[in-house]
Amino acid sequence: MSLYLKLLDDGFDKGEKDLFFVKGHVLPDMTDNIQCGNSLIGWDYFDGRLVMDDEEIRTIKPFDWHKQFPNVFTAGGFDCVIGNPPYIRSESLGYLKTYFNKKYSVYDKAADIFFYFFEKGFQILKNQGLYGVISNNFNKTTGGKVLRSYLREKTKINYIIDFSRVQIFKGAITYPVIFVAENEHPENNYFSYNLVLNEKDFAEGSCSMKYVTLSQKDLEVDKWSFNVNFTKIFDKINNYKSIREIFGKSYRGLITGLNEAFILENPSFPLSQHIKPIFEGKDITKWITTDINKKLIIFQSGFTKTQFSGNSEKVLFKKMEAQFPDLFKILKPFEEQAKKRYDQGEYWWELRSCAYYNLFEKPKIIFPNLQKSNKFAFDDKGTFINAPAVFLPVKDKWLLSILNSKLVWFFLMQICVVRNGGYIEVKPQYFEQIPIPELENKTKEKLTSFVDEIQQTYKDFRSAKRDADKKRFEQKIALLDSKIDELVYQLYGLTEEEIRLVESG
Repeated sequence: MSLYLKLLDDGFDKGEKDLFFVKGHVLPDMTDNIQCGNSLIGWDYFDGRLVMDDEEIRTIKPFDWHKQFPNVFTAGGFDCVIGNPPYIRSESLGYLKTYFNKKYSVYDKAADIFFYFFEKGFQILKNQGLYGVISNNFNKTTGGKVLRSYLREKTKINYIIDFSRVQIFKGAITYPVIFVAENEHPENNYFSYNLVLNEKDFAEGSCSMKYVTLSQKDLEVDKWSFNVNFTKIFDKINNYKSIREIFGKSYRGLITGLNEAFILENPSFPLSQHIKPIFEGKDITKWITTDINKKLIIFQSGFTKTQFSGNSEKVLFKKMEAQFPDLFKILKPFEEQAKKRYDQGEYWWELRSCAYYNLFEKPKIIFPNLQKSNKFAFDDKGTFINAPAVFLPVKDKWLLSILNSKLVWFFLMQICVVRNGGYIEVKPQYFEQIPIPELENKTKEKLTSFVDEIQQTYKDFRSAKRDADKKRFEQKIALLDSKIDELVYQLYGLTEEEIRLVESG
């Protein structure tokens, strides 16, 4: 209706209105302009089938672009395509992935649905047609690699406007970019990258931005970095072996599927085989963890059958309840919710299978997956970690000094995806890329002493009663942080100018 009203007002000149109005009609004719269907899926979805199910057709809503817009494609395609694709994660695409894999060159098992809107947009454009889209940020994600390659090699990028520093769409969990490109081979193309710095300025039309002109051929497939100076520093420190190469794999925390049932706040239960200490991501801070007392009720998948015979869930529940009355008194009120959860063991009171339960009880570096600044801590008390927090089984405490440095934060900012509130998402695949220089034992000992001293100072700060003491400990923490940063810069061989860029970034 709003489009009809727009055509009726004075916003269009007579020539433009003549394109839509039919003689004798009060309202404009929009039948050839507004079409309904699934813009990503054509009737070839049903190829190879002798019978097509009516209900499936209604669900899929296949759409034939060439049939619905014959005049457009006779002329070579659309002059311009503008889109704001929905945000649907790859795991929600289900059976449609098979079709996307056959029909789209940007297919990736981790691809969100907007990847396919990108390619479809260029498919229906005429040569040199213009494509503009509001998209999730894809310049760093692992799944975005194939899309980055497609856009770099097959389109001529005009400009990118990046909103990763501000929140334009209230309530959105991701930060968008506006991407504009032509359906043309890039040749030696240069494009403009614009970073919006201030939400208020943008809303008022006097947008505060940082911008730079970049060569399209210099965009790397693994990640798109839009600061030439930052790229040089990144490449310099990235010459060292990664955490994955040196220390091995990192792991996501435990998934209960129902934290309110299995994670207890301030319980009186002593630790046992089925009661373990646990941290959630919000409990992990820089250097140390919060003073919390949370415990996890843990019955591993398959445990029940090791204790009792039989297959009747009702009977087995009664037997487990008799053996662990206090724990099942807590779990029983959550029975219906626990049965509905996806992540569970063989029975609703069991946790899902996990191949690395034993690693939780080893020394490890732990961190929340969402961070606004470095938040890496060390645990040697056998504390379990709740997903989506992450841990690295390692006893090398010196590593914590490097991870909590400004230089590592700079590195993570280049490779991690920005989320709501300005947080970056430090997934295992990003964390494992952090480069670590080869160090002498003497240097490791020095870094370890820094960790011990700053951890103790944090504890002193927490226990201090007087404001003067708290301020003194704060100053000492800041000084130790600064000393660690200085040493880390030296270990990676940064120049004074490079240090200035890192600290201003």
